[in-house]
Formats: sequence, structure tokens, C-alpha cells
Amino acid sequence: MKTILIISFSIFYCSFTNAQALTHDNQNRITSVTYTTGTQITYTYDAVGNRVTQVITSANNGSLPVEITDFNVIKNDCETTLTWSTASEINTSHFEVQYSYDAIDFRMIERVEAAGNSTSIQNYGYVHPDPVKGTNYYRLKSVDLDDTYSYSKMKAINLDDCFMDDIRVFPNPSNQQEVTVEINSISEVVRLEIYDASGRLIGIPIQKTSRRYWKLDVDELSSGAYFIRIIFEGDKKQVITKKLEVVE
Repeated sequence: MKTILIISFSIFYCSFTNAQALTHDNQNRITSVTYTTGTQITYTYDAVGNRVTQVITSANNGSLPVEITDFNVIKNDCETTLTWSTASEINTSHFEVQYSYDAIDFRMIERVEAAGNSTSIQNYGYVHPDPVKGTNYYRLKSVDLDDTYSYSKMKAINLDDCFMDDIRVFPNPSNQQEVTVEINSISEVVRLEIYDASGRLIGIPIQKTSRRYWKLDVDELSSGAYFIRIIFEGDKKQVITKKLEVVE
């Protein structure tokens, strides 16, 4: 057992002998390595701590296929606006806008087509309509025509001051035909249900319009108190109830 540990450590150490700079996260895990050759590698981790490795750039390949400049993320009325520019592009296919709420697991939320070949500044943008309360993380994946790719630096923005409540029901009280339920949570909502004061399930049209917003058609409901049950998915089923007053 001791021999195996020593060998594993030696291999791990040797892989960084030519490294010029290392960066770590708050758990002291290596997040990026820059080698003296100019190659830079970034490391991300999944939910159980497994490491994923991606090569970002290599100085031996000559000029970069795409040079991203001025990548910014700003808050705009509880949405996030991403803007970026490229100083030059060579055989660039598209950009993937990638999103994460934990800075570990990223998913693509939009594909933006690139100019392809350019020596002049190109400007791009995307509005993310469904960020969550707390810190939201973004990065860009630049994909070339030959399917090689590279990642931008990660950007983070905090929206705590935007979402004062995790769940809002409005208008409430309501005399309108529709009621909106806004849900700001990292957990996905499975469904919404509405009950009257006696506990009877009411069958009304309920539509999910985006990750955060649901529309309830309350036009046929009589005046009185109703209870909206919001059911979340996950290892433990979570149910949150909000009261709705319907008035004529």
C-alpha cells in the first residue's frame, strides 16, 4: 500500500515539473496549470470531486484561433447580460454560453454563431433570462470548425439583492385573469398545484413559461383563499405552500 501511494505521488508531481504557475480553489484543489511551454490547462470538478481536464491554449500552435476580449456579465432587472468581443478569429465556428450555479458543473444555455474569419473586432451578446438567487457563474466555450475548442475565464455575478424572496406570487390579492408565480431556486420544480380552503385540488390551467416563471389561469376561481403547492425534485421531496387571495 505504501509503495502504491509513493508511485502515485511521483506521477502526480512529475506532471507539474514544467509548470510555471498553479492556481487552487478554496478546497486547495488545483484549478489551472500554466507550463513553461505556454500550454495552459484548467481543471474543473464534478459534484463528487472527480476532476475533468481541458487544454485551453498551446503556444506551440502559433496564434490563437480566436482571441476573446472584454468578456463581461452584468445584472439587468434580475436577468444577466453577457457581452464579449473578439480581436481576431480564424476558422471559428461558434461560441457556447455555459452556465453554472456552483462553479463546478457547467451546461450550455445558448449557442452563438461566430463570424468565422476576421481580423477586426466582432461584438457578441446574450441575455440569460433565468438566473437564480445567489451567485451565478458563466464561461464561454469557443469552438473551431475542426471541433477544437478553448474556454474563457469564468465570470461570476451575485443576484442576492435582486431576489428578495425565493418565491413570489403576484398580483396577490388578485382580481386578474392570470397570476404569476416566480420561483428562484437551484432546484427544478416538478409541478404546481392549487387547493381551495377545504383542501380540494382545483383543476385550472397552469403553464411553465420559463425556468423561473409559472402562469396560473384563475379567471374561473371564486373569491376566497387558495393555496399554491410548489413541488421540487431532488433526493428529498420538498413542498412549499403559498397562499393566494382571489377577489372580485
